[in-house]
Amino acid sequence: MSSSQVVKHDANTLSVGQSERGHHSSTYTLDAKPHETTIGPVKSVSKAEWNGDTLVIDRTDTFPTGASRTMKQVWSLEASGKLVIVLTDKSSGKDEVTMTNVYVKK
Repeated sequence: MSSSQVVKHDANTLSVGQSERGHHSSTYTLDAKPHETTIGPVKSVSKAEWNGDTLVIDRTDTFPTGASRTMKQVWSLEASGKLVIVLTDKSSGKDEVTMTNVYVKK
């Protein structure tokens, strides 16, 4: 599946826009503190922090039904310039799924 991302980064924030399945964007504050946001009926708490040259984003979404979804993203930049994002997704009552996405700058 092909998708594209628009990534904007400054000293304090990371914004990610995705074209896959319609437009969606998320902004993370890079201070290692939990931040709460609400998108429609879903409440999310995310924490983003640098671990050396790797950016780690932990997020928990809570749905109106009480179900939850926990995601961990580990971002790294290869020497070739490719962005590698390893996503681990754990939803209530389901097995953990790990995906690795590699992006090339256009």
